[in-house]
Amino acid sequence: LNSINFDFIPPLSDFMPIIDYVEKIWANATILLAQDNHSIIGISAFYCNDNKYLEGYWTVMGISKKHRGIGIGKELILKMIEINKNEKMKLIKMETSMENKVLIDLVTFFGFRIQSFGTSRKDGSTPVYLKIYL
Repeated sequence: LNSINFDFIPPLSDFMPIIDYVEKIWANATILLAQDNHSIIGISAFYCNDNKYLEGYWTVMGISKKHRGIGIGKELILKMIEINKNEKMKLIKMETSMENKVLIDLVTFFGFRIQSFGTSRKDGSTPVYLKIYL
């Protein structure tokens, strides 16, 4: 996550130190990794452990710059949706920035729909909340 931290709008480290975030998702989330020659080139982390409301939450996806545009993100999204279905989740929620048009276009292709927009952040970005019913 360190190598792609500043690819996020705002950077992940604006919310908490990267090491703390990694420890949080390692302890509580399902993590999917894409690898090339034993190097991690993509990650997707999500929670599908809400047994009360059956709502999954997709917390992060990132692909190394040199491996973007070749379908790794699509594979990670499909696998994440499959796992949430297998865990009997009814929907998956996510948050991104309105400025992240590439991700918004990608996830809406898979059926995510914009639900609402948040108040502008300190860095000027606008949060957008999406979800998909499974």
